[in-house]
Amino acid sequence: MKLFSFDFLYQDYPAEKAFFVVPKKLLLWTGIWPFSKLTASVICLDIFNAVSLGIGGFSEYAFVFTHLDEPLMALDCVCPASSVTVTFFKYIYLVYYRAEFRDCINRCKELFFADKEIDQDPEKKKLVTEPMAFSSILAFTCFMFAFYTNLFYCIRPLVTMGIQLVTHQNITMIMPFSVYLPERILEMPYYPATYAIIAYSGLVCVIGLGGIDGSCTGFCLYVAAMFKSIQYDLNKLFAIHETGDERTLISEAENDVIIRKLSELIYRHNDIVDMTEKFRSVFALVIFGHFVSAAITICCGLLDVMLGSGYNLLIYVFYVGCVLSQLFIYCYGGSKISEESEKIAEAAYFCHWYRSNVKVRKMILIIMTRCQKPVLLSVPFFSPSLPAFSAIIRTAGSYITLLKTFI
Repeated sequence: MKLFSFDFLYQDYPAEKAFFVVPKKLLLWTGIWPFSKLTASVICLDIFNAVSLGIGGFSEYAFVFTHLDEPLMALDCVCPASSVTVTFFKYIYLVYYRAEFRDCINRCKELFFADKEIDQDPEKKKLVTEPMAFSSILAFTCFMFAFYTNLFYCIRPLVTMGIQLVTHQNITMIMPFSVYLPERILEMPYYPATYAIIAYSGLVCVIGLGGIDGSCTGFCLYVAAMFKSIQYDLNKLFAIHETGDERTLISEAENDVIIRKLSELIYRHNDIVDMTEKFRSVFALVIFGHFVSAAITICCGLLDVMLGSGYNLLIYVFYVGCVLSQLFIYCYGGSKISEESEKIAEAAYFCHWYRSNVKVRKMILIIMTRCQKPVLLSVPFFSPSLPAFSAIIRTAGSYITLLKTFI
């Protein structure tokens, strides 16, 4: 499997293959893709990855708390420590809820490809291919920010030690990330193995973040596309009655056809809402955990950018881009679901319902009433949305102002 094949970033990529393509490629590497068989090798990979994340998160936070008297050194470690810890939580959580995660993806795929008119209607097919390509782009962008951030962290100690070697200085054994571990394993001959484990924990963090966050974003955009498809079907259902005298009522036979198709749309809408609620219940703690740490992580990252210089500045710029991209794709996905679910009411209102009989009008009224309340990807205390994204950025700015008074 080619991890860096860019074909999936285009709309002409086959729909069946494009479905959750980036999360699938990434989570297969970590062993938590819910459709992979639980063989002995996969279970061992899961355990090894969880242990490496646990070691990385614990040792990095231990470094932070043992270096509080050196704020700049502690600050340099806060961001990667938070990312590894959050990924460790997400990793364990999704391994535990593996079956529920698989059911959510299966149900999403079933409803997404249930419409048989997609292949015959180019305009409707575009509604399907656009979110697939865009969700792949968002997930891949998030992954690439994280990948290069981790790469720069891993290169930094090698560059530093290389400079020390060339300038005939005493070579200091440095880890990719600042960690608090027994001195013995930080020196030769254990140094290469310790370095590899810490670097590997960063790689697992990167792949896990891209895969898990990409799964959430993909689901949100697929749900939004399904709501958009319902809007399209509502407009198309009444489009044939737009011509002629608007005061003329349509025939009972035509009303019967409309009633049948409206019933199908209502059932489809209910299925999508139920599926979204199931997904929300599975991912609520994952999203909540990500948002809880987001403001502090963004704050520390921006503070690192303001105080950093040279090579460190490059690392911090990529890290801030990584954190912002992760937060943005959650908020963008949440906003798309709520916006497109509300637009169904608008689409129902502007169709030519007034030429139909009373039963059709009542069904349209039910749809409008039902869709006036948006579908939200709610977690405790808030819902991911673009306004929430801007609020977190403002909060991070306040934290920066406060922290600068102590540094």
